[in-house]
Amino acid sequence: MANFRGVVKVIIYNSQGNVLVLKRNKDTPVFPGMWDLPGGKIEFGENFQTAITREISEEVKLNTDAMPHPVFGWTGIAYNKDTQFFGYLFIAKYVSGDVVLSPEHTDYKWVNRQEAENLDMHQDFKDIICKFFDKKFNQIY
Repeated sequence: MANFRGVVKVIIYNSQGNVLVLKRNKDTPVFPGMWDLPGGKIEFGENFQTAITREISEEVKLNTDAMPHPVFGWTGIAYNKDTQFFGYLFIAKYVSGDVVLSPEHTDYKWVNRQEAENLDMHQDFKDIICKFFDKKFNQIY
């Protein structure tokens, strides 16, 4: 039987135009020890806004102003090979708060385009961040 999973990822940017990235715990099954964007699974019954608000709160505890609709989508097969995921990217402006990491993550930093390109991060997410810096999402943020 096929399994499907929705995932949200969020580019959170600050007033300097830098993007927040999180370093995943080495014990996580997906991309252990690698840099990532905030986000995660959409829980049953959640809409996009509820999912991104919950994920931002759980992972970094920041106040943000997130766009109501995704700017980009992708799909792929999960690491366990039995689940197809559908990913949705949102953009959010940092509003306030200090980053407080969840146990899923060990570090964070605000990066510019060049720094993002040099991170130990899945190439798809690097490409997404570069598209953000290159204003490829129709200048809607």
